[in-house]
Amino acid sequence: MNIIMTCQHFFKHCLSYDGIRLQAVEQAVRHEDWEKAEKEFGIFLRNYLSPRLAFYKPLPLFVAPIALEGETWKDVADRILNQDIVSCYIRYQFEGEIDWDYNPTPDHFREWTWQFNRHNEFRYLAQAYRETGDERYTKQYLKMILSWIEQEPVPENEPGGATDCWRTIETGLRMSGNWYEALHTFAASPIVSDHDLVTIVASFWENGWRLRHFNTCGNWLFMEMAGLTYVGQLFPFFKEAEEWSRYALQRLDGALAEQLYPEGFQYELTLGYHNVVLMNALSILELYQFLGKTYPKEIAAKIHKMSEIFVKYAMPNGNLPDLNDGNPNSVKKMLEEPAKIFSEDEIFCFFTTDGKEGKLPTYTSVQLPNVGMAIMRTDWTRDAVWCLLEAAPFGFGHQHEDKLEVLFQAYGSSFLTEAGTNAYDDSPLHRYSLSSFGHNTVLVDGCGQNRRARYSRKDLRTDVSAGMYWRSNDIFDAAQGVYNEGYGENLLPVVHTRRVLFVKQSETGFPFVLIIDRLENTDQQPHQYQAVWHMEDLPITLEKTQAYICAMNGASLVWQVAGADKIDLVKGQTTPVFQGWKASWKEEEKNPLPTVIAKRRSAGPVRMVTLLYPLPAGEKKPDIQLIAGEKQEDTLIRLLVQEKEIVLDESCYFVKSE
Repeated sequence: MNIIMTCQHFFKHCLSYDGIRLQAVEQAVRHEDWEKAEKEFGIFLRNYLSPRLAFYKPLPLFVAPIALEGETWKDVADRILNQDIVSCYIRYQFEGEIDWDYNPTPDHFREWTWQFNRHNEFRYLAQAYRETGDERYTKQYLKMILSWIEQEPVPENEPGGATDCWRTIETGLRMSGNWYEALHTFAASPIVSDHDLVTIVASFWENGWRLRHFNTCGNWLFMEMAGLTYVGQLFPFFKEAEEWSRYALQRLDGALAEQLYPEGFQYELTLGYHNVVLMNALSILELYQFLGKTYPKEIAAKIHKMSEIFVKYAMPNGNLPDLNDGNPNSVKKMLEEPAKIFSEDEIFCFFTTDGKEGKLPTYTSVQLPNVGMAIMRTDWTRDAVWCLLEAAPFGFGHQHEDKLEVLFQAYGSSFLTEAGTNAYDDSPLHRYSLSSFGHNTVLVDGCGQNRRARYSRKDLRTDVSAGMYWRSNDIFDAAQGVYNEGYGENLLPVVHTRRVLFVKQSETGFPFVLIIDRLENTDQQPHQYQAVWHMEDLPITLEKTQAYICAMNGASLVWQVAGADKIDLVKGQTTPVFQGWKASWKEEEKNPLPTVIAKRRSAGPVRMVTLLYPLPAGEKKPDIQLIAGEKQEDTLIRLLVQEKEIVLDESCYFVKSE
């Protein structure tokens, strides 16, 4: 498309004049009476647009980080009147005309500009106008959208990820929400001219054109196709509308087949972006449902399976684990939209009604063999003991170097966490959050895992097993994964095998977890091993090989290791390396975390055993001893709890023949 959009080009080449609804416009175009064409198009469009089309699905206002703490939607709208903008929680006030390419952040946080160009502000202005009728909101909307259209012509041949204002992720998000809600709201305003409407709708066409011809892959594709579907379905008078809608549905179907593991998890293996994919796919189904149109049942079945992932990963506190670039989102919230589409699913109903209706899953613990993760739990209550072992492949995008990480909750409290997700900037904290240093796994000679060095997206396979061992019954769960892809820049040749034994029924009366780490090098050189354990920011005491953590609700955890030379406790460290932090998109939420590091130096194979022994509120800390051999071939573990002795043999739980 090497033509700058003009009203004349829009009328001649972008509209379909089949039928009678644009007959008056077509007559004006034939006579090249552009003023008349604009007037007739304005009359048609104002009659065509309706609240029914714009607001068939209420759009939550606070979906993007553009509101300050304590602000109402009206506060945000009034702040926008002064061009006082918040993007990614970072505030900046423009003087004079807005520069849509500007980036005010100190760490060159490119997300600021990108997310600003999603135009979430338009929805706040639209809401304020609907509530008040105050034309100041219309004027600001026109000022912003028309300046954007003037400053940012659609790129002629740039790939989907290029530019700051026309990345196709932003283009899709503009089309599937912010722009169309604003247009339907402000079109009836007396200060919106026919020329304004033509200019804005012509830009809708340009957005659709870019989505059709420069769409990408991964989670972006779902936002792109949602946006293209909205343009095609809600502007049926565009010449390409039918083809755009058909293409979007075909691409959606193909993307679901390509990107989903058999278990239903999207191949980036982050629950946050899994939800992005799911919500955009659902929005397409919802739009088709609303318009009374059919869609392939195969697509609906795949989306239903995607929704089930949230149930499988649900933590006792009602949230999801923050895997890779994820978010600890509420399971209830994540299932609200799927539960509307799949109203017959009683499990979704159970989670969205806080257990008042519906039914529980028939399973407790579950493993995803191709995904390479095991989620272990005693039951589905808030007081359950829950543990996750992540032994997954390196995902398609948004990956962390976190293989063999363990997360843990018990008796209404989280105990083992991780660094989480940081703002996508160039800060040391962001690099830390991506690295093994920010996860509960093992470092070798001060180096983390380095799958990224040899990673190629073309090698990603969703149809093969991750090679994870799994065995589960009412008494115990046993899971095992292996990391063998090298550490640090030199890809140090150390193989880490981690076993997790979740004992759900024990002689002590309390469930507990044993984590068995084996480290073996192939260079016969001495190496320093550090097993890193990020604890929640709770009171913690460290004595010899044992740590004791007390939660606010009275629950507690005894953490103990056997086979380590030394135990360190780190919190909020910045030198010589970052360690002991909880990252966040918000600067004020970046908090130090008490992090226990078990160290062992050896030239030969190593075995370290770690105990997680949780206690409910009201239970006193027992005397515990953990005794385990340090040789790789050792399999016995002795646990002394008060007067009780428990002897476990790994070989009874991890059976080679299985």
